[in-house]
Amino acid sequence: MGRIVLLGANGQLGNDLAQVGRDHNLDLACLTHADIEIADPASVEQVLSSLEPEAILNTVACHGANQHTPAEQEAFFRVNGLGAWHLARFCRRHGCLLVHFSTDYVFGKERTRSRPYTEDDPPCPVNIYGASKVAGEQLVRTFCPKHYVIRIASAYGSAGCRAKGKSNFVKMVLGKALKGETLKVVNDQVMSPTWTRVAAEKTYELIDSGATFGLYHMAGRGDCTWYEFAREIVRIADLPARIEPTATPAEGPNEVFVRPRWTALTNCMLRQAGLSDLPHWRECLEQYIDTHERTDETKNAAPWSPIPS
Repeated sequence: MGRIVLLGANGQLGNDLAQVGRDHNLDLACLTHADIEIADPASVEQVLSSLEPEAILNTVACHGANQHTPAEQEAFFRVNGLGAWHLARFCRRHGCLLVHFSTDYVFGKERTRSRPYTEDDPPCPVNIYGASKVAGEQLVRTFCPKHYVIRIASAYGSAGCRAKGKSNFVKMVLGKALKGETLKVVNDQVMSPTWTRVAAEKTYELIDSGATFGLYHMAGRGDCTWYEFAREIVRIADLPARIEPTATPAEGPNEVFVRPRWTALTNCMLRQAGLSDLPHWRECLEQYIDTHERTDETKNAAPWSPIPS
């Protein structure tokens, strides 16, 4: 593989893709929003042409719960939809591989679902973010012959999420537990927690394998609710914590950002390509906490004691 251009290199997933790439001595050019605006086709052409990439990894996304004003709503489709389209057209013109990252939030409308989504399941988003990511997926798959569209889910990593102030759910739970705060966590949203380091390693493995181009899920094996995830976080960290299960608040008639209730994924296409599945989410979480979140404060905390529920 020749030069790889990584877009969104300072994000949570981008940080691990950059680190894994450096670990493998890849010819990797890491770009941030300060370097390129993917919603501007002129910026895409000028910046990427000068780098002459053989592959582009796109982790750039507009996401979050701010979806109420027209400007906020437009931003989702400008970045997640049109931005992906500009990259897809560039890659088609220049014969590049495009690896475009998407999300489990392309699903969620089936409130009573009880089995993980596969790559063959039709998208069914419940909010603008999910709909805009569906649009980006379709534009990449339509306009770029050489592509991998990769859906990851409920991501956490050492760098944290830029949109969440460099935090993530694991860091938030650990921080509140150390402060002795009671956490109320929803127990009716099911997902597949995914460590971005493992997803990054699997991404390069997929590229190197020469697997058939197309859509791939890349989520931690298994599923859980956010409440179950939080309990496992403090159990592994051996922290005292009060965690109470709660229900997702009912959406009002004018609510724009709706939380999906079931977005668990299974990685069928990886297995069909002859690649190993991602490890179970509990295994990944334990390794992540041991590697990145063990501090003197957590080591010296009183042992964890669960709240009966």
